[in-house]
Amino acid sequence: MTVSGRAVVPPRRYLELRYEQAGPLWQNLDIARIAAASGLDLLPIVIEQSDPVAPSDTLVRDWPQPEFGVERHWSYMLQWYSLAALAIVLWLKLNWRKRNDAASGER
Repeated sequence: MTVSGRAVVPPRRYLELRYEQAGPLWQNLDIARIAAASGLDLLPIVIEQSDPVAPSDTLVRDWPQPEFGVERHWSYMLQWYSLAALAIVLWLKLNWRKRNDAASGER
């Protein structure tokens, strides 16, 4: 059997209302717990299947792309470049003198 997909590390907790060890229904995907219960050697990854199978089934394979959080760095970039521009403008404003003011100050 060939499965095409993306290997990902599953999140530790999706949603947990109460932690319970007993029972056949587990709220979160805990690979170590599944391996212990089944006696199988499992890798700590999950394959998110991307290609449809033949014969066709009704499973949805629209997995969200991994979130790297790059968008939040745009605000940091804007903040630091604004601070650098402000420092340059303030330095120029405070250190710039007209030639006449400089000449009259030397006498």
